[in-house]
Amino acid sequence: MQDTKKGEVVMGKISESRKIKFPEAIGLLVAFVAILMWGALSAGIPTGISICLCSFTAALYGIIVLHKSWNEIQTGILKVIGIGMPATLILLMVGLISGSWLSSGTTPILIYWGLKILNPSIYLAVTFLITAIGGMATGSAWAIMATFGVALMGVANGLGIPAPAAAAAICCGSYLGDKWSPLSDVTNLASAVTEENSFRLFGCMIPTSGVSAGIALVIYAVMGFVMGTHGTFDASQTKEIISTLEDTYTFNPILILPLIVVVVLAVMKKPIFPVLVIGAGIGTVFSILIQGSSVTDALSALYNGYTVTTGNEAIDGLLSGGGLSYMMSLILMLFCAFVFAGIMESMGLLDAILEKLIKVAKSRGNLILISMITTVLGVYMTSSVYVSTIMNGRMYLPAYEKEGIDKIALARTLTECASNFGAIVPWSNGAIIMLSTFGVAWYQYAPYMFNHWLAMILVLICGYTGKFLPLSKKQDIESQDIYNTDTGGK
Repeated sequence: MQDTKKGEVVMGKISESRKIKFPEAIGLLVAFVAILMWGALSAGIPTGISICLCSFTAALYGIIVLHKSWNEIQTGILKVIGIGMPATLILLMVGLISGSWLSSGTTPILIYWGLKILNPSIYLAVTFLITAIGGMATGSAWAIMATFGVALMGVANGLGIPAPAAAAAICCGSYLGDKWSPLSDVTNLASAVTEENSFRLFGCMIPTSGVSAGIALVIYAVMGFVMGTHGTFDASQTKEIISTLEDTYTFNPILILPLIVVVVLAVMKKPIFPVLVIGAGIGTVFSILIQGSSVTDALSALYNGYTVTTGNEAIDGLLSGGGLSYMMSLILMLFCAFVFAGIMESMGLLDAILEKLIKVAKSRGNLILISMITTVLGVYMTSSVYVSTIMNGRMYLPAYEKEGIDKIALARTLTECASNFGAIVPWSNGAIIMLSTFGVAWYQYAPYMFNHWLAMILVLICGYTGKFLPLSKKQDIESQDIYNTDTGGK
């Protein structure tokens, strides 16, 4: 068997590869969803295995039916792995810094202060605000969840706040701040692929994620009030945790230095990978000098995680964890998703769906709805916010321009949908960080992601009503109907 530019030589005949058709793409998509649902709800097998089954099915179809060569498929896989590798390295650093800060006392002192200052009535609202400010300052939702988030989750456990609600408030705030940060990779990427600038995008997002943030803050405040009034908060449990923390660690204000260094370097636009390494390094030094850990124990915490034994099982679970090894099973699942996404890329499956859907859109509202759906679908099929943003941005830019919609509206759609679902898709980096850092699965915290859902609903409302929908000023709008059909909804 020999690869050629046109296809493969099989039994002396050239079998040319062909593009996948829309019905085939939809059929495969349904099959993949069925496999994933079967694995999760019926078979009870690990998500990574379900994704591998999808990959195997897709590769067989590509080779046997579409006559793709293995080199084509492998090239697609390696391309997606290359795109996703930086995010994978950050996941490793999340494990590294988590183990380091638990052993050094950095995370425990933040939990300690939080338990003394916060109460159930204000926890959710304050957490949402703190993480939003942190995300805006650093431009990295992942960094905030791995640092502030860990401490705030510990506070939630001490205050008796339900873990899914606490995780959602942390995640929503972190992602909101990330989207509104000049340092944000997602926002800058969406601006770049639509040939816009991020500061104009910030203004365009005020009616969507800006308004939704205000509504979410009110909802979190009401939830907190209800929890504080009718909840089962046990003050004695909080006092016990505070007392145990005092007995277990040597507290010194300098322990927050690793957090300060990480935030300052992130604000200075330093690459997040070395920033997290530096933060973990300082934490390891503090573990040795302040907590009295041996060099062996301090370094072992980086790989195996930190383990503490206080005699209280709940507190031990709160103060133990992290380490590179803890992240490995999650990273393996992520690599399975990369392989699947690469096969999708080589087959052109999503391109076939996008091209067809663009042709059937008959109004501005429908075009925005379809672009939202395919952007979310892109995250599901590739596990990457970046791949989905680039792919959909390239595909929809001409359609938005010809339909008379300003390019900045496409940037808003990409940012609000791809970024938000990057925290919800089970095999996406954001959801993996949520599971590994907080121990809460996507289906548990997703119902409390008020800002995420509301922002996307508002994007859709803007599309169908025309309110706060920026229109192009370059050409006469009525002459730009690329569909030559009824323009109802415009």
